[in-house]
Amino acid sequence: MLWVTANITDSPTNTLTEEQYMRWYDDDHIAEIIQTSGMPNAFRYYDVDKASPRGTQQCPKPFLAFYPMADVAFLTGPEFRNIKVHSDLLPGTGLCYDVAETDVAYFSFIGQSGMLSGTQGGTEGKGEKKKVVFDGGTDEYRLGPVSRRFCDRTG
Repeated sequence: MLWVTANITDSPTNTLTEEQYMRWYDDDHIAEIIQTSGMPNAFRYYDVDKASPRGTQQCPKPFLAFYPMADVAFLTGPEFRNIKVHSDLLPGTGLCYDVAETDVAYFSFIGQSGMLSGTQGGTEGKGEKKKVVFDGGTDEYRLGPVSRRFCDRTG
């Protein structure tokens, strides 16, 4: 799994708005990523404590995207390396790294304990920690409520 947290770079010269960032991410970046052979799905969230798209001390990187995949080796191949990082939808140089700061992590699937479906004992939505369930044997990816920090989906 590719796990990315981000914020819009806090700089007086950075004119990127949250609306432009979301449009680029949804219409350009993710649209290209899910067309690859290795990452057919993308999940995007924002931190429920997000006070600014530029981040705060309490919430430094308010945006989360994660991309489940069957084989993490995809991340070392040419198809992944050829995903664009420039866009006409972004201001200035159009380079995403000039207008947004990211932290990237890579995770390999270990296993799972049980499956989440529907409510469990009436605790749905009460902030109890649950987990992301990835069924590595199919193209089905399901999300049970994660901790309260990442429950709201942006797009």
